[in-house]
Amino acid sequence: MRKFFLTAVALFFAAAVIFTGSYVYLTSEAATITISAASVRAYANRSVSVAVKIDSNSNFSNIRFRLRYDSSNLKLISVGGVDIGESVLMQANTQQSGVIDVGLISAEGITQTGTLAVVEFMVQSPPAGTVLPLNIDVVELQESSGKNISFSTQDGSVTILQGGGAEIPDPPQGLKYTSATKNSVSVSWNSVSGATGYNIYVNGVKRAYVTSTSYTCTGLTSNTRYCIEVSAVSSTGESNVSASLYVTTPVSAGSGDVNESGRVDIADVMLVFQYVSGMRTADADFLTLADVNSDGGVNIADVMIIFQYVAGMRDSVN
Repeated sequence: MRKFFLTAVALFFAAAVIFTGSYVYLTSEAATITISAASVRAYANRSVSVAVKIDSNSNFSNIRFRLRYDSSNLKLISVGGVDIGESVLMQANTQQSGVIDVGLISAEGITQTGTLAVVEFMVQSPPAGTVLPLNIDVVELQESSGKNISFSTQDGSVTILQGGGAEIPDPPQGLKYTSATKNSVSVSWNSVSGATGYNIYVNGVKRAYVTSTSYTCTGLTSNTRYCIEVSAVSSTGESNVSASLYVTTPVSAGSGDVNESGRVDIADVMLVFQYVSGMRTADADFLTLADVNSDGGVNIADVMIIFQYVAGMRDSVN
């Protein structure tokens, strides 16, 4: 009987290829992208750096964006700081006052998350409390694999602080994660001189204030990417946030994502099928992830459940 079921599944796969030219349940996902400018704090007559970041589910071979700023209060110093894999800053057209036109290109494709550019300004002397807007426009996007693109932008700002600036702590450095579970992420960072504590932000929302240089973010969702940032706090104010740390929580047991790619797709179907048919061996982690019906074993029933999910015939594998 087991052989009959295995043969039936194999024939089903083959028929899908013969009659449609490809697996009918393979669908093309739309590429989504968000480009955002940071919101930072600064003192008059001092320099400030603003990061422009990308968060996407796809790879791009070409991006051009435009940053508009208040040239009467912000004087451009430099543009640079690309840190997304093989991407190269091709141009930073700064000829027009109040506008920075930045283009990037990569033969390997721009990775999903990172800093597109860091822009450094010299702040002139607006009154304390003044908020200087930083507006982002996307001029051009080219997706590497030809997917449809859906993009959004998030404007930033520079808020002017009161005082000379010497007392404000520097942003924390060395932010890193030390461990991660499906529901939590533990992070640590280097201490900052003059800081009495630290604020932790998750996806831009303040999560906690701590006096130590470590923190565990709890109550998270498995197989989800989070942006974690930390600022230093003293009696005179709060620093800008640290460089962003992006962490994806592990998938939960029985998720079907046996190759731990972050998604359940045809590759997982084939790997579980190969194990059930005796074509491959598997370790304990593989078996835990593959047992989607939680019956204590991995068999043809698990193959069919994962297949039905990938084919769009069911909403989840559990």
